Amino acid sequence: MTIHRLNFGIAALVFAAVVWLGSGQNFVRALVLDHHTPGLHSRIELGPIWRDDANGFEIRPPLRAKGFGRVGLDLATFEVGIKHWGITVHLSYLKNPTQVTELLDATLAQTRHDFTHVRELRKQTFSSNGHPAGELIVQFTAISNKQPISLLRQQFMVQKTPSEYYVVTFFSPTDHAPKVIATFDTIIKTFKLLNRRQIAIERLAAVAAGKKWLRKQTAEQLLPLLSHHPRLFRVQLHHMDVGYVRLDEYVGKQDGFSGLFVSTNSRTFLPKGVILLGKAVQFWALSKQPDLKGPPIDFAEWLEESESLFPIKNKSLALAQQVRLVIDPKTHTAHYVRIPSPYPNDEVHWETELGTQQTGFYPVYNKLGQASDQVIYRCDIAVARDSDHYIPGQPNRPLRYSIGPGMPATLPPALTYLWPRLVDLQSKTSMAFLVFNSRLSRMGLEILKTHGPQTIRINYHKKLAYRVTEQLDPGITTMWVDSHGRLLKMVSADGSVWLPTTAAQMKQMWARQLATMH
Repeated sequence: MTIHRLNFGIAALVFAAVVWLGSGQNFVRALVLDHHTPGLHSRIELGPIWRDDANGFEIRPPLRAKGFGRVGLDLATFEVGIKHWGITVHLSYLKNPTQVTELLDATLAQTRHDFTHVRELRKQTFSSNGHPAGELIVQFTAISNKQPISLLRQQFMVQKTPSEYYVVTFFSPTDHAPKVIATFDTIIKTFKLLNRRQIAIERLAAVAAGKKWLRKQTAEQLLPLLSHHPRLFRVQLHHMDVGYVRLDEYVGKQDGFSGLFVSTNSRTFLPKGVILLGKAVQFWALSKQPDLKGPPIDFAEWLEESESLFPIKNKSLALAQQVRLVIDPKTHTAHYVRIPSPYPNDEVHWETELGTQQTGFYPVYNKLGQASDQVIYRCDIAVARDSDHYIPGQPNRPLRYSIGPGMPATLPPALTYLWPRLVDLQSKTSMAFLVFNSRLSRMGLEILKTHGPQTIRINYHKKLAYRVTEQLDPGITTMWVDSHGRLLKMVSADGSVWLPTTAAQMKQMWARQLATMH
């Protein structure tokens, strides 16, 4: 898996600032601000919750921040590239027990030793959700590309044990001081240390509840609950419309099995005329097949892919790039083929960005063709991304996971949008399942929770809805459904918001962009 690091381009400034915490211990990268400006807090908007159960913390980064997971003792990294802001959540182990005031003083002293024109802007101690904490804000001059540069650094330090600290460090240019200080003050109020022991206990209970619940569920139960008419949702990101998604539920056949499908098709309209097309199809086979005898069928399959439509002014460039990687499902070999441009007059170019064929979970039988008492399931996943390097003619080996009886139950992907139709929405419940995390290309634990009724506002109208959440570390997706479990509104882990709409409204809103596709 590729490790993503901060890269602020021209403002590659900041990262020369390395401040040591304690007696030559683990370091925290840093920079920070100036003076406090009252009145900014009310205008600060934050992004979705980043909850890391494994590392025991929760935080809300700034709006538009792109987050990356743990690398070494950096538990999380966030960047807001357009503003040249960077934030790290770091775990620091000190040799000896250290009080917060001692740590603040030692950090400031080391900063004065390493940099010039050091200016202390704030140094204070307080309590953060019952834990001793402190804040240090400094401004100093460092050297970048042989030129002096003024840096800003804010640090929030929370004591977990006498010699263990969680440190949140905010990077930014000095001239962003008023906005950055207000933003950091808002962010640190959202930081929470989590009780990992309690989380482990709750997860075990949720895993057990998930196994018990899933044993009672079949695709047949959902057939009378399906919505047989397509539903459209407008998609907003940071309060701006960016496109729409169509949600379909229907009955059909896949790989010789009868079952139900749930599919999403999306259109996202990006700057400079780029249009991102997304598609996901989930299939769950009926447990009793009309033409098959024998034990109940346990089969799920799903596909995710996205493509981008780019306007290209240079016709020769467009023609030269009409090449696509094709994987033969029979031989599992990959090869390149040249595809004629579908829109030669409009000079556009189709390029596959992500095609993830995920052939779901199915039982592995013994040599006699029978499922044993201790059933092992297998998940085969073939991932094709343009960042991966496939050699034409070479086998495309899928990721393969064996899922034994001691592991959590595997959630059929078709239940992603349908599971609220099979639970008691009035009560509060928690269930955990094993799923494939497409974003990280690995298996993960997804926790489904019901939270009871809530009145919300949808398209300027108040509605009584039922809130349910899906947590797949480090993100949480929140859905509000009606009394039948049908989706009314969704806030995804990436911060995007789905709101119900109509085809007429979307055609009117995106008429110019849609015209380029036909």
